[in-house]
Amino acid sequence: MLQHLSLTAFHLRPGAESVPTEDEWLFLRIDEGFGYWMGRECGVDLPTGSALVLPPAGQGFIRASQLCDCRGRLFGLRVDALSGVLTLNEVRVLSSPGTLPKNGAWTFAADHPVSTRFDSLVAGKPNSVSIRVQLLAIVAELVDGILANAPALPPAGPVPLAVDRFRQLIKEVPESELLNLSLDEIARQCHCSSRHLNRLFHEEFGVSMRSKLTELRLRKARDLLRETDAKVIHVALESGYRHLGLFNSMFKRYIGMTPTEWRRHVTKAKTLPLFKKPKRLLVNRR
Repeated sequence: MLQHLSLTAFHLRPGAESVPTEDEWLFLRIDEGFGYWMGRECGVDLPTGSALVLPPAGQGFIRASQLCDCRGRLFGLRVDALSGVLTLNEVRVLSSPGTLPKNGAWTFAADHPVSTRFDSLVAGKPNSVSIRVQLLAIVAELVDGILANAPALPPAGPVPLAVDRFRQLIKEVPESELLNLSLDEIARQCHCSSRHLNRLFHEEFGVSMRSKLTELRLRKARDLLRETDAKVIHVALESGYRHLGLFNSMFKRYIGMTPTEWRRHVTKAKTLPLFKKPKRLLVNRR
């Protein structure tokens, strides 16, 4: 498991192949050698200086040339860790299979801004605040392009005030801000009842607003358990739960483990390799 926004070196020997982890976005740059991204439908060359961006749903694997080693740097990105930056609508777009390119990944030539920004980080310290901010700038370069080409919300017209306000809410309010509001408070901002808000939200996202707020709170709890040593009771309070028993029950229902079990699981997972062996091979290339 890659640490969120932490720059890491990688090395593939000639002809070696690896499948990226599937639970996060992956940003990778080739510093030395030559490689290939082998997608479902075609292969893409990865010469020195090029960059590759893989979403969690991307399918394929990376292969080093038969003639030389392939070395570079990469970092992982968890979209759900950007809840203070991204809105509900932006998270939905980035999580949609419809945003994926045909070959399952984005590739950038050595002179593209994504590649050149990546290259400029070579002299920095991987775990510094400055490096993490610059990594976010690389992410923003890509995300801006994805969002600009994403389907727009239904055109504004003579729609009810509640619908109009709801659309503005999901476009402009970061996910993290919703955690500080109750369902009734959000409904008041949209000038509608809680029941009507739930109906609007379900039509847009396929789940109720209450369910989404629960998901956001548990995702925050999950991040706190992963990234800090805070006691479980403090994690519960920070995530909006005043009763530890309710927090434990909800966490296990949604995550499948108790908070303590999940923390042990992810701590152990951090020692696993960055890549896993591919399940199947595609055509050989040199």
